[in-house]
Amino acid sequence: MGRTQAAGMAEGITKGWIDLTTALHWHLRSNLYPPLPRALIETAKTAIERANTGDFDSMIDLPRGIAFRAETTMSVNDVVESLHLEPYITYEE
Repeated sequence: MGRTQAAGMAEGITKGWIDLTTALHWHLRSNLYPPLPRALIETAKTAIERANTGDFDSMIDLPRGIAFRAETTMSVNDVVESLHLEPYITYEE
């Protein structure tokens, strides 16, 4: 996984050079192997939004037809870790 590239994309979001949806499309399709489906973009956005408020424990429904580890829901923390979304999280305790 290209953590440096993801960090660059996250910086681009804060500077207004790219929007979150476009960055996540690139991240899921080009920065992860194997590429993950576009259907996870909204899941990733929800996870980022909640994580940035400090809500790492709530559950997120996964898109229909997509399951990680045979689960149809995952905690925000698990989504962040599984999709390698850490560079997009700005929450600090």
